[in-house]
Amino acid sequence: MKATAKLASTLAALVGVARAKETTVSKVEAALIEAREQVASANREHDAAERAYESGLLDESAAALAKLLDRKASAVIERDRAAALVKALENRLAEARAAESRAEREAVHRDAVAKADAIKARFADEYRHHAGAIRNLLRDLAEAETARLQANPLQQEFGRIEPVEDAIRGAQWEPEEIVSSEVVTLWCMDGRTEPLPADKQRDVRPRGNSELHRGLLPSTASGQCSPTAGQWECTQRQYRRVVVREASRSSTADSLLQAVHLPGLHHLAEHYVTSETWRSPDTALAHLSRERPADPVIARPVVERFELIPEPPAEREAVVPFPKREPDPAPRTPSARETRAQHTPSKIMAADRLAG
Repeated sequence: MKATAKLASTLAALVGVARAKETTVSKVEAALIEAREQVASANREHDAAERAYESGLLDESAAALAKLLDRKASAVIERDRAAALVKALENRLAEARAAESRAEREAVHRDAVAKADAIKARFADEYRHHAGAIRNLLRDLAEAETARLQANPLQQEFGRIEPVEDAIRGAQWEPEEIVSSEVVTLWCMDGRTEPLPADKQRDVRPRGNSELHRGLLPSTASGQCSPTAGQWECTQRQYRRVVVREASRSSTADSLLQAVHLPGLHHLAEHYVTSETWRSPDTALAHLSRERPADPVIARPVVERFELIPEPPAEREAVVPFPKREPDPAPRTPSARETRAQHTPSKIMAADRLAG
């Protein structure tokens, strides 16, 4: 009975979790684990009560059997309550997960709405301001580039003017830079000008004291087939080993005067800047020096239209279908016997008498 009372108090506490309006998935999951343990405990309590009742049917008094039966009935109630609680908690867990998932989606939507409202308040004015500033900046760049091209014939007399855009965007050419230089002695295969690779230099065997600058390289070390005795003749030569930093290549980025495209806010408005692949500095200057017309006003004419409202099915008049006319039967072709009977001599003679 003590176990049954403790089970009842535990189930009552878990029922509060199942019926709570606001809860979390973790709380419901913990309560569900405990409720399933209570189901197992209630099943054990019920099985014990049932065994006690059945074993005492022949030996116990009626009063004792009544108590055992009451214990069994209480165990059945607690078992069913525990099972019902597990089902309720499973439903509550599904609701809690759905609520948390909806809250996450709502947070994403709320964040998007907040960002959209924030940019909506400043986009129109700031876009016009910045687009106009970029337009004026590109116009000044086009004017400077046009003047630079016009001054190109004078560069021999007064010096070269580097393109402004190339200098700022890193498109200028950088020459090769020598980092270090030294003279070294290396083995070279006879008949060639380039030295042997570094890993082959130590494979060359000098001929002797009289020919220190001459050596032999085994063909297996060279990786080639030697025409004589499996060895290659080598000679020591001097080389200048130069370490350089390679020259920089010109940038392949498109010109800003050609690539920048800043459309107007209105779909019919004049663009702040349009992109043209063939544009040169002088045509860009002409394009950017134009006065931008005001955004056009969209015409919204007032029109009238009529829409048919369908009648409800109950108010429509019943249409009586016109009875279909049965087609006329096709004429029957007489058989060969009937045709012969019509042309017998007796019938022909009777027809002549009637005609006479």
